[in-house]
Amino acid sequence: MKKQNNFFEYNRRKRKNQFMIVGILAAIMLFVCTGCNAKEAEQDIETAHSETDTTEPKSETAPSETFPKQELSTDHPTTEEAAEQEPSGSFRVTYQGQEAKNKIELRHCDKIYDADGIQIYASFIYDLWVPETFPYNQYVLYIQTPHEQTQLYPIADFLVDKEQKTLYTKIKGDDGFECVQRLLLTEKDGSTLDTQTELFNLKQAEQMLCDAFDKAESSFSNITVELTETKSGSAGIVCGETGGIEKATGQWYYTDWEIDLSDNRQSVTPCTLKQYDPNTDREIFADSSKIFDQIEQGDWSSVKPIEGMEYLWGDSGGEWLRMDVNGDGLPELITGWEMTGLGYDASVHKMNITYIFTYRENAAELVYVDVNDGMEFLYIAGNGNLVYEWAVSGGPCTNIQRLCRFDLKWKKEYLDTLVRYNFPEDDGMAPEYYQEYFPDTYGVGGYGIYYLRERKKTEKELEHNEDGKYTVREYLTEEQFLKTYEEMTGWDFYKSQDMY
Repeated sequence: MKKQNNFFEYNRRKRKNQFMIVGILAAIMLFVCTGCNAKEAEQDIETAHSETDTTEPKSETAPSETFPKQELSTDHPTTEEAAEQEPSGSFRVTYQGQEAKNKIELRHCDKIYDADGIQIYASFIYDLWVPETFPYNQYVLYIQTPHEQTQLYPIADFLVDKEQKTLYTKIKGDDGFECVQRLLLTEKDGSTLDTQTELFNLKQAEQMLCDAFDKAESSFSNITVELTETKSGSAGIVCGETGGIEKATGQWYYTDWEIDLSDNRQSVTPCTLKQYDPNTDREIFADSSKIFDQIEQGDWSSVKPIEGMEYLWGDSGGEWLRMDVNGDGLPELITGWEMTGLGYDASVHKMNITYIFTYRENAAELVYVDVNDGMEFLYIAGNGNLVYEWAVSGGPCTNIQRLCRFDLKWKKEYLDTLVRYNFPEDDGMAPEYYQEYFPDTYGVGGYGIYYLRERKKTEKELEHNEDGKYTVREYLTEEQFLKTYEEMTGWDFYKSQDMY
C-alpha cells in the first residue's frame, strides 16, 4: 500500500497508534489543568530553551511524529485466542556495546514479517525507554531465525516486501539521512545480516536531485529520504522520495524515485506543483466544491481514510472557509475556531486552524490537523496570510510569529519570523539559567524586552554562506517589530495577543 506523501505518511506503521491517543489526552489535560504549553515537554527548538534557531516547524499534534499510531483491527479474538496469538519472549535494546535496562516484550511489538522460519518484530523507541545516550524516536527491529536472534537499531524507517522476502531500512546519521539498506530474508546457516547491502547513500541521494533538476553536483543540503512503497517485479521494485535545500537559493526541491532490483536501474522524476485554472479545469473545481460541501455538513465519506484517525471523522464543528493555501490555484477547505473573546480585541478575528482538506484524484485528503494546542497554532491573519504562533507566559515570556506557506509536499515553509522575549526581574528564574540558554539576549543586556527577526538569507548572502544556515537573526527596535508584525498580519500586535 502506498504511503501518503504528507505528514500522515507514518500511518502505515501499526505500532504508532496507541501513544498518539495517550499523547493527545495528556496534552489536553496539561493545557486545561495548568494553562501550560504541552509542547514544552517535547523540547522543540521553538521553546524558551533555545534562542539560537527558531526555524524548525513544530510537529503537529494529532497526528504527530511525537505520538505514533497503530492500525485498528476489525478482528476481535477471544481472550484465549489472543493469548495463543501473542508471541512470548523479550529482548533489550543494545547500542554501541551498551544494553538498555528495560525489556521489550515481543507481544507488545508489531510482527512485520513471519515466513520460512523468520520473524521480525518492530518497536518504536521513545526517549524514556532507553538510556539518554541511545538514539530515540526511531525503531528497533528484532529478528528471529532458527539460528539466531539479532536486532537492527536505530532504524529511521522501513519497508517490507513480503513477495520478494526483502527488508528495506533507512538509516539516519548525525547530520540527517545516511543510507538505505536492503536485507534479504532467507533462512540459511549463518547470520541473516550477512545478506545486508547498501542500496544508496547520502551522496547518491543528492545526485538524484541534481539529475532530476539539472543542477551541478553538491548543489543541495539537508537531504531527506522517504520510503513509500514496493512494487512487483522480477526482483522487486522499491520506491521513495528524496528532498533537499538548494544551497544557492535556500529553496526545497523534491523528486520521486524507483529502483528496480533486477538490474539496480534507477528512475528519477522531479516533483512540481500542478497548477489549476478555473476555466480549463471546471470539472475539478466543481467536484472539489461538491465534496467540500459534504464535509462541511458532516459527511466525510469522500475523505481518504487515515488509519487511527477515525475519531475525527464527521466533525463538522467550527467555522469553514475556502482559500488556496499552497499556491496551486485550487482552493482548500479550512476549518477552525474563532479566538475572539479569549482576551483578544473584539476587532481582531483570529481563526485557529484545526483541519485543512485538499482535493486530489476525485477525493479529499486531510493534509493538516492540529486539535491539541491553544498556545501553539496556525492561524489566518487579517490580511489572509498564514501565520504560526507560539507563546508562553513564563521563563521568559516568549511570543513567536512566523509567516508561512505550504510547499508541494504540504510541509510548512517559514518565510519570516518575529520573536519577542521579556525577561522580568521578578519572575523567580535563576540568572544563571537565562545566561546559559539565552546568550544573545539576556546574556548581552540582562533583564528587559528584546525584539528579534529571523529572515531568509538573500542570494548574495548565500554566496558566502559560512555558517551553513539559510536564515539570519537580526535585532529590532520595538517600532520595527510592531511595523513588521502589522505587515505580516494586518493587525496591531498588542490588540491581537491575549497575553498583553
